[in-house]
Amino acid sequence: MPDFTSLDKMFDYIEKSVSKTLPQAGEIAKGLVQHIIWEKLYSSYMPTNYKRTYDFVSSIKIGNITKINGNYSVPIYYDTSLIIPEETDPGDWNIHMDIDGNSRSYELPYYLENDNPGGLWKPRQGIGAMQGVINNENREHIRILQEIVLKLEQNGFVVDMVG
Repeated sequence: MPDFTSLDKMFDYIEKSVSKTLPQAGEIAKGLVQHIIWEKLYSSYMPTNYKRTYDFVSSIKIGNITKINGNYSVPIYYDTSLIIPEETDPGDWNIHMDIDGNSRSYELPYYLENDNPGGLWKPRQGIGAMQGVINNENREHIRILQEIVLKLEQNGFVVDMVG
């Protein structure tokens, strides 16, 4: 880490390092969410009544870095505008649409992430991809933390793991 002649220079250095490192950490976390989706949703069954589009896993995006009260964050979210509704042939299920032809893309992340005890066909457990990353429920979490720490250390930070 360089020597600083003023606090302003040190804070500038921190800002630049964070703006360089957080998007990398966001990409790592996004990859973990996608991994959980593949593992818990796409690998669990192959649909026979509808065409799988993979729009759900492709809709995960990383937002802009924010700083609130000295804390930095980078949001990871489902961009439902990328979950494209499609009308199909008669007899097949419409893709991301209800029976009347209305888009239900905006509901898909909530429906798939959360438990659905009163589902139309059968009760279903949500995949909890976002919550799984937050709760550190995946074995990949240690690897992810190590990658984030490595990125921070490459930018000159000393990282102490606490907790």
